[in-house]
Amino acid sequence: MIRRAGVAPAAPAAPPRPSAEPARPAGRRRLPRLTLRLRLAVLFGGLLAVVAVTLLGTAAVVLDRTIRTIPQFPAGQTLLLRDSAGRMRTVDSADFSRLL
Repeated sequence: MIRRAGVAPAAPAAPPRPSAEPARPAGRRRLPRLTLRLRLAVLFGGLLAVVAVTLLGTAAVVLDRTIRTIPQFPAGQTLLLRDSAGRMRTVDSADFSRLL
């Protein structure tokens, strides 16, 4: 090696530093960081889903119980009903279930 006067020798190249993120396969997306905002959004979204399912289930149970209590009349009976205008109407019991 030849040295020149007044010129410092070049420093050896530093080895490459490993990156902070581990190598991942190509095509795989990076998941977002679990920040407080993201965790709260997931929590409240889950709570909203639970409340929605509970309300729908309650509505289904109430509706089912209400439908079961509708009177069932034997075929061939004539029913006397009052309509919304206050007039009395006669309806066959077979037609009553179709009107509901």
